[in-house]
Amino acid sequence: MLSSAGVPVASAQVGHRSPYGDIECDWQIDGDVLRLAVTLPYGVTADVWLPGEVAPRIVGIGTHRFTTALAPTRGSRQSPISGDPRSRGRNGRTS
Repeated sequence: MLSSAGVPVASAQVGHRSPYGDIECDWQIDGDVLRLAVTLPYGVTADVWLPGEVAPRIVGIGTHRFTTALAPTRGSRQSPISGDPRSRGRNGRTS
């Protein structure tokens, strides 16, 4: 599980009103499973980086749902999910 200031975080949601429309992302961790949903408007693409994968999944308009297993993080306080500075959409408008 992720933590922020020592408090466990099992889910999050974020939205952004872009010139193209609303961009939304939400995720939740249930045990060792990550569930992620990304919603994009017409004209926007995003690179979705999932834990354990070596390349992003490139998605466009619509809602995209992903489910993936998380590797156990025994003794580690580090998150099994990490941001990648390359995770911007191909048009540079999303992350």
